[in-house]
Amino acid sequence: MIIYLLGFPGSGKTTHGKKLANKIGFDFVDLDDLIEKSEGREISNIFANDGEDYFREIENKIVKSLSDRKNTVIATGGGTPCYYDNMHYFNDTGLTIYIKQGIGCLVNRLRFSKTMNPLVEKMNNFELSEFVQEKLDEREVCYLKSHHIVNGKGMRLAELVKIYDEEKSFF
Repeated sequence: MIIYLLGFPGSGKTTHGKKLANKIGFDFVDLDDLIEKSEGREISNIFANDGEDYFREIENKIVKSLSDRKNTVIATGGGTPCYYDNMHYFNDTGLTIYIKQGIGCLVNRLRFSKTMNPLVEKMNNFELSEFVQEKLDEREVCYLKSHHIVNGKGMRLAELVKIYDEEKSFF
């Protein structure tokens, strides 16, 4: 079984994904980390030197390379579900969970992230809020196609474990 965690950057996919994987005895994969290892450079460098289109091509190839994984929680990139046929692919090959967060929380987390998202690193707070709102509006169309939607605010690990327990016999 593969569990795909989806959501905007800063929604908690990696943090919750690691905890969930540990709790249920699954492997954990962060898609962005795999891309960086595959390319031998940081995502910000990929965006700066080769552009978003190149990044999305690499991302899609790596997504498809994970199809034979078993017992794995995958934290997807924030835009991953919205490109190519990734959302459809995720729903067909595993359990999808959208971690929904409010704009204020996302802006705060992105602003103070250890690794600034390359799309937002030079924005002031107003620009960042506007950007997050616009991108979230675009991307949520894909996110809302997930098997489950959870409220990231105050979410507890037990909620994700419960979803896993209820769904594991179907996957």
